[in-house]
Amino acid sequence: MLQKTRKTKIVATIGPASYSENILTELIEAGADIFRFNMKHDSADGYRDNILIAKKVIKKANANIGILFDLQGPDIRIDTKDKETIEMNKGDKIYFGPEFLDKEQSIKISHKEIFEELEVGDMILIDDGLYEFRITEKRNKGIIVQALENCEIKNRKGVNVPSKKLSKIPSLTKDDLDKLDLAKELSADFIALSFCRSKEDILNARKEMEKRKINAWIVSKIENQEGLNNIDEIIEESDAIMIARGDLGIEIPIEKIAHVQKMIVDTCRQKNKPVITATQMLESMINNPRPTRAEATDISNAVLYGTDAVMLSGETAAGKYPVKCVKTMAKIVDYNEEFISMLRPQDSNIEAKSISQLLARTAVSMIEYKSNVKINKVVVFTDSGFTAKVIASYRLNIPVVAVTDNIEVSKFLTLSYGINAVCIDFNNTKSNKIEFVLKELKKKGYIEQGEGLLLVSGKHLNMEYVDNSLRYLVVK
Repeated sequence: MLQKTRKTKIVATIGPASYSENILTELIEAGADIFRFNMKHDSADGYRDNILIAKKVIKKANANIGILFDLQGPDIRIDTKDKETIEMNKGDKIYFGPEFLDKEQSIKISHKEIFEELEVGDMILIDDGLYEFRITEKRNKGIIVQALENCEIKNRKGVNVPSKKLSKIPSLTKDDLDKLDLAKELSADFIALSFCRSKEDILNARKEMEKRKINAWIVSKIENQEGLNNIDEIIEESDAIMIARGDLGIEIPIEKIAHVQKMIVDTCRQKNKPVITATQMLESMINNPRPTRAEATDISNAVLYGTDAVMLSGETAAGKYPVKCVKTMAKIVDYNEEFISMLRPQDSNIEAKSISQLLARTAVSMIEYKSNVKINKVVVFTDSGFTAKVIASYRLNIPVVAVTDNIEVSKFLTLSYGINAVCIDFNNTKSNKIEFVLKELKKKGYIEQGEGLLLVSGKHLNMEYVDNSLRYLVVK
């Protein structure tokens, strides 16, 4: 596939509404850059066939689409057994426990460790804070809760306890480890860690991934106050960040969400770490063909804040209009990127602590400098993806093409702002490697005759006169 002009990436969650080959193909054509699989609703075996279908579609489309596994971790979910929905009236009581009761209606909680830390009087929130319950008693290793309003409790919805740290819940469950095995088997590109609390959660995940020889980026999800308290160390240790506003908006005061979102995006830019803004971005389009004005504004603001990617969840996983959602998202994003130039590169206060960062800063200065030398595109030669990520941090308003000989790196860069990654095997060519690469880029439609290119390269590329270099040329 040819390069995309849109710079902000789109993550589309794949579920029952989008499992078919036709819909997956249409999602790619509509503008999806990454397919996310929410691994919280089924066993590893339950996902295998659908992920294989997605990979088949990606290969057939010749598209550079990343695969993201989103693990449950400390994310707490309810199990309503054989009922999809349990209806309750205000004042009604029900048992929450580590197991179901035999003779009365009950709800099972995914992490039994939670009950050791809960106390009478604590508030329990379900379904992104939609329904509130108060604990009235502790019984049979579980709790009795009272509904504070009429509600419909749906299976597999999330549970939040804003007043508690719930530190005894493990960062990875046995089920998560099974899914890491699947991630190895199916070559996942990204592993998302839910409710990331500190750098220890990331180090633990990386240890488990190294055991399995999984080469994937870790995406740490910021979903509670503890994660915010440790945001600097989490960003430092992660490969990327997701601002998961659904749970975050419950765990912290709602009025703080916008400020926190911008703070995290700014910090990620400074640290050269891609960041995803997620949750309820087109929520109304789960059932309706058009978004609300507030949703369009929300997406626009995320783009203007400088996020690397925006994410669709239930909209594409279970909604009525999965393809239209991606098209709508792409349209809103594409228009608002015209105004990104307001975020001048120097505003990010990025420190040059390496040769790659120094080269990136110099390249940006050349692009910003008013002269008769036309620079139409940047071509980044990258071995690990680092130099490309640094370039992405500056949110350039011209196309950036990242060239690598590593297919995994090209997948990683599907998450980075403005990067069109292409994998080219230039190691075995007998001709001039730069000329060979440029010829391939021209053939694939990434560059055109007469365009002025700024070539930026880090190190370890095994290309003579290319390592640690900055070069200008016009495409012949």
